[in-house]
Amino acid sequence: ASSSSASGTKGENAKPAIKPGFLSKKSKKKEPMFLVRWYEKTIGPNSLFMKVYPIAKNYVLFFGGVFLMHFHGHQLSLPPPV
Repeated sequence: ASSSSASGTKGENAKPAIKPGFLSKKSKKKEPMFLVRWYEKTIGPNSLFMKVYPIAKNYVLFFGGVFLMHFHGHQLSLPPPV
């Protein structure tokens, strides 16, 4: 008789008034501004540019020197002997 009266009580099947952990909700992380996101993607310390730059710099200097000597070599040459 006690089991039938206990199962029919109001508090057992009802949802709790307060959800567990409602005070410790994690706040939404604020998304950074557009310029901050743009900086981090393009020229920031972890961007692709900063990872490729040390390698690409050597090639740019080498081929820039080849270009300069090929097309402006006459300006780099010594004057003709007198």
